[in-house]
This record gives sequence, C-alpha cells and structure tokens, in this order.
Amino acid sequence: MIDPSSLPFLPVTTLRTLISSSEVTSIELLDAFLARVKVLNPSLNAIIILDEKAARERARFADIATKQNVSWGRLHGIPCTVKENCHVASMDCTIGDPLLVQKPSATSEPVVARLIEAGAIIFGKTNLPEAAADWQSYNLVYGSTNNPFNLELTPGGSSGGSASALAACLTPFEIGGDIGGSIRIPASFCSLFGHKPTYQILAKPGSPGNQLDLSVRGPLARCANDLKLLMEVCTTLNGPAKGFIPVLAPSTKTDITEFRVALIESDPVCPVNEETRTLVKSVARRLRKLRCAVITENIELPFDSEMMMKVYLKLLSATLFGDLDESSTMMEKLKVDAGKYSDNDESIDATAARAPFQTLFQYRKANSQRHEFRTRWEKFFENYDVLIAPIFATPAFQHDCTPADHPFWRPSARTLCVDGVDTPYHHHVFWSALTTTCYLPSTAFPAGIGSESGLPIGLQIVCREGADLMAIQFAACLEEQGYKCVSPPAPYGCA
Repeated sequence: MIDPSSLPFLPVTTLRTLISSSEVTSIELLDAFLARVKVLNPSLNAIIILDEKAARERARFADIATKQNVSWGRLHGIPCTVKENCHVASMDCTIGDPLLVQKPSATSEPVVARLIEAGAIIFGKTNLPEAAADWQSYNLVYGSTNNPFNLELTPGGSSGGSASALAACLTPFEIGGDIGGSIRIPASFCSLFGHKPTYQILAKPGSPGNQLDLSVRGPLARCANDLKLLMEVCTTLNGPAKGFIPVLAPSTKTDITEFRVALIESDPVCPVNEETRTLVKSVARRLRKLRCAVITENIELPFDSEMMMKVYLKLLSATLFGDLDESSTMMEKLKVDAGKYSDNDESIDATAARAPFQTLFQYRKANSQRHEFRTRWEKFFENYDVLIAPIFATPAFQHDCTPADHPFWRPSARTLCVDGVDTPYHHHVFWSALTTTCYLPSTAFPAGIGSESGLPIGLQIVCREGADLMAIQFAACLEEQGYKCVSPPAPYGCA
C-alpha cells in the first residue's frame, strides 16, 4: 500500500503510472494535495484560487474512466494548478487588478485546454505580481507570496506563486509565463526546473499570428522528465500543432558526453554575485570530469551585451505599453522618468526610461537588430549545442512591496545589492533578455546552494530556436549527475 501523504512528493511520470495501474485513484491524489494546501498554503499564500468542488467532480469521473480502461490522455486524473493569468473557464483572471475580480474567463486558453484534453484536473490558481510584471509576487487583490525556503524572501516572479506551491509540493507541476525571466527566476529562487519555450511553440491567447511579442507560456516541475512530458502535452492537441505554431522537435543528443557546451559566468552589464559565479565554475569542472566538451574562455556572444539590452528594453516596452493611452496615469509617471535624461544620453537607464515613447522608426530599427541577432545566434550554435549562463545576479531577496504603480521597469523604482554594490533593479532583466530577445528556448535547472546565503541558485541552459527538447535533455543529463531540486526546510519540504 502507498502512503497517501507521500504522493505529493512524486514526479508526474510516476503519478501517471500509479493512476493507470489503479494503485492510486485520482480522488486520493487530489485529497493528498488538498491536505497539504490546507496546512501549508496559509503561510505561503501561493495558491490564491481554489475550485475544490469542480476538481473533485472531475476526479470522480476520471476514476470511473480508469475502471473502464479508458484514458483521457497522458495526464489522466492528475490534479494541478496554473498561474493566475492563465485563462481557465469559470475562474477569475485578474492579473492582480482589483477591477477584474469576479469576472471569470469564459473559455480556457490553448495551453490550459491542452492540459485538460490530456486529462489534467485544474484545482486552483497561483499568485503573481500585478500585471505579471515583477520578480516578486505581490498584488492588491491577493497579497504577497512567500518563499518556502525563507518566508521573509520572495519566491520570484512573476510565476512566484507557481514556484512556491511547486517547491512546497502543493501541486505536482505548474504552468507559468515568461517575458522577463518570470519562469526561470522563480525556478532559480525555489530550486526547481523550469522551461521558457521558443517563442510561439506553445500557443497563447489570441490568434496564432497576433500574439504578444516576447511573451510565452511554459512549465515548471521538480524534475527534467516532467518538463519534457509537459512540453509534449502542451504542444499537442489531437496531433501536432499546426499553423503558425512550430512543432516540437526531438533532441538530437542524449548522452552528456555528446554535448558541446559554452559557459559564461557574468557580464559587465549585469555582474552576478560571487556565489553564483562559483556555481558556474563548479558546473564547468564537473562537466570536464565527465569528458564533456566545455568552453569557458574567449566566448563571443552574438552581440554587444549593452546593445542587446537596449534592443530588448525597446521591444519589451512596445509589448507592455503599446495599447496604453498616452494620457494614462502610468504613462504620465513614465514621462516624468523620461524627462530626467538628456536627448543625447544613450545609457541603459535612459533607454529604459524613453522606450515607452519610442517612434515607429525606432521600434523598427530595434526589431531589425533583433533579427540580425537571431541570425548570429544560429551561427553561434553551429559551434555549440548549449550555452550555460546565470539566471539572476543573486539568490532570492527580501520582500519589497513598493506600491504597484512603481513596477520594475521604472529606473528609479528599486535597487538590489550584489556583493555590496547597489545595482538598478531593472538591470537584472539582462540574463532573461539574453534569450528572450531572440526567441531562444531556455531551461532553468538547480545548480546548488549558495555558499554564503544558504539559498538555492539556478542556472539556465540555452539552445537554438526550436531545440527546446535538447535544452531539457541536457538538464536531465545534469540531473543524473546530482543537479536536482533541493527540498525546502520543514514543514514545506519532503517528509
């Protein structure tokens, strides 16, 4: 007999086997997760919407189907949660805005529909920052989410509730989103695996040809194989995805010794702290011992880092502010920031401040530069299979619930301390922009525990466009070498 209290700690792939073999029912599995939610969620505030009644009813039907030897799909009878800004029919989707409370979604968005089609049971939603635009998960509707490794710290954002719930085993997997590290940073802060897919390989709300630039949906999990399963499920609905959405390609490499690896440990645009650099070096040493081809010296990225950062900020601003009325309160505040810089100031801070007001010509130039970078990345990946890089400059940091009208992209909003040096908050988007600007896939993996902070630190595996499963496969190879999720301390971790 299986101890029901142990079920929430098992991989999705194992849970599938237990349900299909009738060793565990879907109802039993749902109850096991809900029991942890009841005890642990109040202190974490990770899951902020619950629909236990509907989930229990669907689980009951899943169990009936199992008894009749009928499978709904690869996630048959498995309960889960998704990020609050994912549209789920009949559930609120406020994105932290009080004006959107009690206005439930009419339909489920494509990724959610694919989970349901595969047999998943969505029993709740997880917290995020307002507008899904911060590396913390605080908003005026649901409050602040805490990190299970230390309740005084942020679990990251914007998929912070996703990471907190998953690390505490309140859910077996999560679906988040990423435009500025919103999957990878929470994964790093909470010792998880997460995948930012190639742009448009997972469909988002809207028509395939009219989706937000840079923004993607993607999975978080506690093992690399679960990431692979979720990517396969979410890119398939009654057969391969068609139209504008690319089809997921299998990895051409399987063994760790086959991979050609480039590593970068820091960058002048956004220097990372010493304990993160130490972990990058440690990974390099481990790979060399395994006879993996590793290059750490004289690596030439496909662009000037400062130029790439400026291009990203312009593209990001076009996505975030393109539909805002220029006379809105937000835009008025941003105008004040922009006015602090002279016209000939070409710094990153000045670019960030002026980007919301760029001309069409300036946007087109940035977009053209982005596509030039994409071509250069393709040439880069002729010499390497994967690039390992930091995800963030530091481990998880203290909560800073600055009012929601001061989001991270305002240069004056906040700073973060890196090895004793205060750095502008928005500069830390650099490591996310490294891949997001050019639509590259990126898999976050747990690299270890910081020597000084005692906190989880993750790194990211970057591949060429469309090579999502290669990035995940390399993460799986690293997992076999001990780069696994670390359990939070009691009571949030494994028994």
